[in-house]
Amino acid sequence: MQLYKYIPSEDENIVIHGRTCRTVPLPLFWTGSGIELNTDGTELYFEIETDYSIYEQWIRILINNYTMIRMPLPKGISMVCAFRGTKSDSIKNVRLIKEVQPMQYDPASFLKIHSVQCNGKLYPVKKRKYKIEFVGDSITSGEGLAGPRDLIEWIPMVFSTEGNYAVQVAEVLDADYRIISQSGWGVYAGWNNDPNKALPKHYTKICSVLSDENNKRLGTCQDYDFSEWKANAVVVNLGSNDMFAFNKPEWIEPGTGKVYKLRLEADGSYNAEDTEKIHHAVYEFIKLIRKCNKDAYILWTFGMMGRGLQPYIEDAVSAFIRDTNDHKVSFALLPDIKDEWIGANNHPNAQSHAAAARVIAEKLLRLNL
Repeated sequence: MQLYKYIPSEDENIVIHGRTCRTVPLPLFWTGSGIELNTDGTELYFEIETDYSIYEQWIRILINNYTMIRMPLPKGISMVCAFRGTKSDSIKNVRLIKEVQPMQYDPASFLKIHSVQCNGKLYPVKKRKYKIEFVGDSITSGEGLAGPRDLIEWIPMVFSTEGNYAVQVAEVLDADYRIISQSGWGVYAGWNNDPNKALPKHYTKICSVLSDENNKRLGTCQDYDFSEWKANAVVVNLGSNDMFAFNKPEWIEPGTGKVYKLRLEADGSYNAEDTEKIHHAVYEFIKLIRKCNKDAYILWTFGMMGRGLQPYIEDAVSAFIRDTNDHKVSFALLPDIKDEWIGANNHPNAQSHAAAARVIAEKLLRLNL
């Protein structure tokens, strides 16, 4: 049976999800990025190329919004069968999703889609009502969603978009979504006090958390064109790793010997100078998001893995609203993790994500974006 070859970056009936460069082959960088199409074919294959030295790439394939395949990809070029033997008189919605975040510490790691090959025609994908961007850390990357509570290993297998709060919110609101997230990163510093692990520093680029030469050639450090995909809302879930950093050892910058540490006082309270750094980082990031997304609603969320920094984050959001009179900005406290809501790596499981998704979706639904 003859298979027709469709090129994602060239075919108008293939929807590209996630920040990327429309090149051939098509690179996928962020969690939740991928492609989507409708077809009447009876069999369909994805031609995918990948490599890694430490962290393999995982994908999920959905047929009519149901997960049919979740798998790691081998090195090299593979033909991954999405389905075969289906009826020719049915049009199927097919979506391939990248399950893992950008793996900064594995420069060899990449995922490219060369083509879609099927024996049928492609049809337009129905446009969704909204566009929502989610910015966050390991929670937003879906760490822990694909593993049991007793699995404590930082490996790609435990990351997933299935059950992810961002995906759930998008489904409730009939929205396309984009995820910008890195495990261990914060708004001011990472979990280990490293100020380089601050996601706002990379917000205006396509995916500059991947800054090695191989990924640069794929376009990761290029400026991101915010006009190409205008978000109706930007949902931020950052601050948890900054909070954890207060209880971690100092970070010493290689080469300079400069010491960075978010400090606790003798009584266990947060040092006032350091909470001011968090306040400033939150305020400035909201300012940057607004500059890049002039009409979007900005919702800062917090609280799924502890609430220690809530007063300082919430105060920074309020200060921005007060100073700018921008009432398309707000804060939402998310349900804190319960014992029965713990997944792999002591991260939120699907129940925790569902609880957070309800709060966010209800908030955004009331706004009528």
